[in-house]
Amino acid sequence: MKKIVANWPYVVLSLVMSVVFYNLFTMFAPEDKYNVSYQPIIITKSYSLPTAIINFKIPDVSAYVDNESGEVGEEDIQKGKVNWNKLTQAQRNRRVYAFAKADLGKYIGDKRNCKTWVQVKVVPKASGGIAEVPLTWPNAYGWRWYQSPFARELKGRIKDAVQGQIVQMNYFRSEDEVTPHTAIIASNSESEVCFIENVPRISRNYDTYYVREKCYDHDWFNSVTQNRYVVYEITAGHIDNRRETLASTLGDLKAPITDQ
Repeated sequence: MKKIVANWPYVVLSLVMSVVFYNLFTMFAPEDKYNVSYQPIIITKSYSLPTAIINFKIPDVSAYVDNESGEVGEEDIQKGKVNWNKLTQAQRNRRVYAFAKADLGKYIGDKRNCKTWVQVKVVPKASGGIAEVPLTWPNAYGWRWYQSPFARELKGRIKDAVQGQIVQMNYFRSEDEVTPHTAIIASNSESEVCFIENVPRISRNYDTYYVREKCYDHDWFNSVTQNRYVVYEITAGHIDNRRETLASTLGDLKAPITDQ
């Protein structure tokens, strides 16, 4: 301890030189294509080493996306790195869409169905491993999800959904045959909604799946789902995405959403 006190001028000099070199780097560093902005280190005025306060600002890695347009580049898709919580909700939606789109035409296989593709691959990659997609409620054949801080349940009709949001639904093949389905919104218009979805390669061959984009008329969609669907968006994990009480949650989950 005595040596440290005795050599405090050298310690201070080392700190000052470190700050100088860092700030020189921030001045002449080349533009980063991932929009990483380096912030200078600021040392507040102080007269003694024990009370010196050093404020180090962490580089603002807001996202590996263009902050203006929210576009996701091919290199970003390969790396899958992002500061998920720094994004706007619109940027998070665009990332979910971009990572789903990157799988178009691919054969998923291994019995990774529509929901597990979204749950295990798309959302984890889009969020950099931060966000999670909850299980389907009350079982795999339902049309809603269990509560999760990362999944915000949206009210409204299918025509109000936007790109990158996720639809959980029941698909009625007939009155006696109902299939659960999960799809990601690719686009939407006044007349039809387009999904990116992971579907069986051959009808009802549930061993091999492939990712496709397909559009459906709003009226047809409402008919085959019998309005049993929910639109979700993947968030930064805010606790207010949860319902206030378990009782209200269970009460809401029992009632189908009507498209009115």
